[in-house]
Amino acid sequence: MSNDANLLFAMLAIQLDLIKADQLIQAANQWMINKQVPIADILVSQGHLSQEDREFVDLVFKKLTSRTGSVEKSIDSLSHSSLTSFDSERGGRLPSDLSDLAEGLSQRTCQADPTTQAFQLREGRAISDQFRIVRGLA
Repeated sequence: MSNDANLLFAMLAIQLDLIKADQLIQAANQWMINKQVPIADILVSQGHLSQEDREFVDLVFKKLTSRTGSVEKSIDSLSHSSLTSFDSERGGRLPSDLSDLAEGLSQRTCQADPTTQAFQLREGRAISDQFRIVRGLA
């Protein structure tokens, strides 16, 4: 599976809400180690995507590429989707490859994740009945 095909598969799986951003980030990290393994195989092997859901994404992938004529045109056809808003700093453009998509999702997840923001609280502030921030680490 080409880099563009991996990107399109990942974009479709995210857009169809079959996987979450953090799951794609995990899979993309594994994919970057061994780019010979399709992202779909990694998502299934990591338990983030069922075989049935993989077949569904494959079907949508085939239908979309058949309709547009190529993987590249299929990626372009998603330019009006909600994925263009995943990274406003990039001017709403689509990611150029799978690692770019994972990076953008990672940045968005870190900004929106309240547990990530909790570590940015000031010293001395209570974060629950049992815990309070004494001092920052590193």
